Amino acid sequence: MNKNKLWVESYRPNTLDEYVWSNDDQRKQVETWIRDKALPNLLLIGGPGSGKTSLAKLLFKELNVDTSDVRYINASNTNGVEFIRSLQGFIETMPMGEFRYVLLDESDMLSIQAQAALRNMIESYSNSCRWILTANYGHKIIPALHSRLQGFQFSQLDMNQFLSRVATILITEGVDLNGENFNILEEYVSVTYPDLRKCINMLQQNCHDKQLHRPKNSTGNNSLDYMVEAAGLFKSGKLQEARKLICANARPEDYEEIYKLLYRNLNWWSDTDEGQDKAVVIIANRLRDHSLVADAEINMAACLIELSMIT
Repeated sequence: MNKNKLWVESYRPNTLDEYVWSNDDQRKQVETWIRDKALPNLLLIGGPGSGKTSLAKLLFKELNVDTSDVRYINASNTNGVEFIRSLQGFIETMPMGEFRYVLLDESDMLSIQAQAALRNMIESYSNSCRWILTANYGHKIIPALHSRLQGFQFSQLDMNQFLSRVATILITEGVDLNGENFNILEEYVSVTYPDLRKCINMLQQNCHDKQLHRPKNSTGNNSLDYMVEAAGLFKSGKLQEARKLICANARPEDYEEIYKLLYRNLNWWSDTDEGQDKAVVIIANRLRDHSLVADAEINMAACLIELSMIT
C-alpha cells in the first residue's frame, strides 16, 4: 500500500462485494441498474461518510464509463446559478459512451436559483446526460428536483458492519487487533460512528509502525481527539476523569456532538433497559437545556454527573 495515499481513497470499494451495504434491497437495486446498463438520474441522500460518493464512483466503474464522460463538482465550492449554466458545454458534447455524467456532490449547498437552473437542464438534456446528486440533507433540495431524480436514501450502517469494515482496513495494513489495539479501535468507532470516512481518516493519522495509538495531544486542533481519550475512560468506568477531560477541552461547537456520543453509547451508563432509558431522558433534557443555559460547560458537567449516578 502506498504510504502517501489516503486510506479513504486506497480502500474505496471497487466492487459491489467490497461496498458496505446497509440493506439487501439497495444492493439489488444497484445490481439491476448495472445489469440493465440503465442508470437513472439519482439523488443520493445520507449523512457524511455514509458512502454516497463511493457508490457513485462504483457505478461509473461497473458501467465502464469513460473518465472523459464524467464531470465531478463539489457544490460546497461552486454553488451559484452561473456555474450550473456553464456545464452546458460539457453535457452538449458528444460522449465517448452512451451518456455524459455529472456527479454533483453536496448538492444541498446549491442556491435555490442554481437548483432551478439545474431542474431545467436535467429535463432539456435527458437524452444525452445523466446526473448523480449527493446531499446530506434531502429537505434542502427543491421539490422540482426531487421529482426529476430517483431518490436513494442511505440508512445508517449497523455498528458491527462499521467496526468490521475499519477492522479489515487495519488488518490489511498489518495491525494486530488482538488485545489493546482492538480496545483502542472500539474507542475510535464509538466517537466517529456513523461517519465511516471520519473514522478511517483518524485511524490513518494515529496508526504508526503497525500499531494503533490513541491521540497524543487531547488539546490539539482535532476536537475528536479528546473524545477518543474520554471514550476510553468511560469504558473503563473512570467517569469523573472523563468528565473533567471533556469539560476542560470542549469547545462551543463540540457540545452537540458530545451529547450524540453519550446517546450512542448507552451501555456506558447501564447494562439494563431501565437504566439506559433513564440515560436517554437525562441526555435529552440536558441537550434541550443546552441552548438556554448561561454556561454550557456547567450543563454538560451536570449531565455527566447525573449519568454517573444511574443505578
